[in-house]
Amino acid sequence: MYYRYKSKRSNRRIYIVIIWLLILTSMGYLGYNYRQYVFFWKFTYGKLVERLEEARGISKAELRVKHMKELCGAASRYAEEHPVSADAYFLLGSCYYNYGSALVNMPMVALFDRDAIRENMTEESRQAFNNSIKFMNKGIALGGKTAISDPQRMVLVKSLYYNRYYSIDDIYKCAFKIITPHRTLSYMDIRFYSIIAIKSNNIDEGIELLKACGNIFDSGDGRLFLASAYAHADKYTNAIMEYKKILDNSKDSNTIKDVHVALGKIYFARSLYNESLEHFQHALDIDTQDSQCKIWISKNYSAMGNVNRARSILSEVLVTDSENKEARRLLKHM
Repeated sequence: MYYRYKSKRSNRRIYIVIIWLLILTSMGYLGYNYRQYVFFWKFTYGKLVERLEEARGISKAELRVKHMKELCGAASRYAEEHPVSADAYFLLGSCYYNYGSALVNMPMVALFDRDAIRENMTEESRQAFNNSIKFMNKGIALGGKTAISDPQRMVLVKSLYYNRYYSIDDIYKCAFKIITPHRTLSYMDIRFYSIIAIKSNNIDEGIELLKACGNIFDSGDGRLFLASAYAHADKYTNAIMEYKKILDNSKDSNTIKDVHVALGKIYFARSLYNESLEHFQHALDIDTQDSQCKIWISKNYSAMGNVNRARSILSEVLVTDSENKEARRLLKHM
């Protein structure tokens, strides 16, 4: 009897050990697969800010979108736990802005063109910018107008610019509340501020602000941005000079192509069609499949009176890009 009882007790212990092992294994599996949510739940304000900066530095677009979406969820939970904290809502608005811009995924130089932004906007990105505006304004309501810092105000300004709900003049008035942008903003925010200033016809302020930013020439994209700023400010002579400096110094084929396209557009706007054609042809030599370059070449031939050549090029575009609406529209009116 004793040995039988001892055997049953041993078996029971084995079963208990197996059950606990299964429980611990399941908890480990769930903890690993949902670690980002468990980890985010314990985030402090400082940790969330740190993770936001890390996510902004992710170069791969899809991965950046994923991390930004997760951060929006984490910041939302933090705001729910701190419902009267202005900083919590400023942080949440910043997360939604960065999520929206990650979805749109456009280089800063392209942001001068608000129509291009509209073409790249999805319902998801539009909602992200709407949320950013809502939460930034809630932060101001909770903390007062003096509670918002200059970088936080720029988040609101940028969301308004993407959103397109407000006029560019109203957006500039919001941005103008930043007293010393070259001292309080990052160089990326300074570039965005200059876009707002130039687009609202405060051209000298926008250009001088870029020049006051000491690291504007530290990289090729900085000089490219300044040249683009000149072009959008209709200071074509300055723009051409800056673009040609880039051509003299850059070895990056994508940058060289972008410069040729920009110069082609400037010369076309000034009715210098031969010069425009030359630059678009250089750009096409770099990327032989670029439909937009071909369309611009067609526009130049049409402007110079060679309509047959222009029609022929547009027909070539439609062979490889049959859904190209611009090529169809131009061909219809030639």
